[in-house]
Amino acid sequence: MSVIYLDPHGPRRPARRSDASPLKAVAMACGFALSIIVGIASVTGGGSPLARLIGQGPRPAADDPRAYAFMRETAGGVPVTWDPCLHIRLVVNSRFAPQGADVLLAEAVERVNAASGLTLEVVGPTTEEPDPQQTQRELALGRPGGSRAPVLVAWTTPDVMPKLKGSTIGLGGPIYRYGDSMDRAKYIGGVVTFDSPAMAQVLRGPDGHAMARAIVMHELGHLVGLNHVDNTSQVMAPSAHHGVYEFAAGDRAGLARLGSGGCPYDTGEPSG
Repeated sequence: MSVIYLDPHGPRRPARRSDASPLKAVAMACGFALSIIVGIASVTGGGSPLARLIGQGPRPAADDPRAYAFMRETAGGVPVTWDPCLHIRLVVNSRFAPQGADVLLAEAVERVNAASGLTLEVVGPTTEEPDPQQTQRELALGRPGGSRAPVLVAWTTPDVMPKLKGSTIGLGGPIYRYGDSMDRAKYIGGVVTFDSPAMAQVLRGPDGHAMARAIVMHELGHLVGLNHVDNTSQVMAPSAHHGVYEFAAGDRAGLARLGSGGCPYDTGEPSG
């Protein structure tokens, strides 16, 4: 089993299955940050850059039901999905969680489930810490955040996850397994992490709860297989825009496709 870590700040085009090896492989399709503070280094003037940017920015583009993209597609252009016949179990490390984090996650999960038909389910807490340099062996151990294990949702800090430094407030993505003659390609695990101090600051800003929830929705969108889109009316746009706090037509269309993948031959409950 080989592991490929995809650069979370790489090209927006969905990565495609490699034909280099017919063997099963796992790829950590690291999500793209919902960067409500994109370009923060270039902000000038008095006051907090984050406070000035929250709720500001260009007016959203016109909503478009075609405005969606996938993290990964098969060679035939079909989106890779989770197994819709199994629950996507989430365990939560709340060590650094801001107040109300459990409500944000529950509301975001509800919206992803409603739009996709998938069943994300928070099953309990964990003390597992996100690993910024997770190895192939660790992915296969069945620990939270690995393959065939509950998804790890971690409220953490940039000291623990250096990729959360700077303009990045969240990261999320699934673990991918190539298909073979017995089973189709699918997602079999994943990790979602949030910069808790930055999220706490968002919560204190205008429309704080709605904006923070949209950030969580964005990262869960990556977890189930959505990629970034340029259309700024969508939650899956790479930057937050004033008033875009709920999934729009493109988000919903993409999520619906991700929930209609059909059950593979492998219907056993994952371990972990």
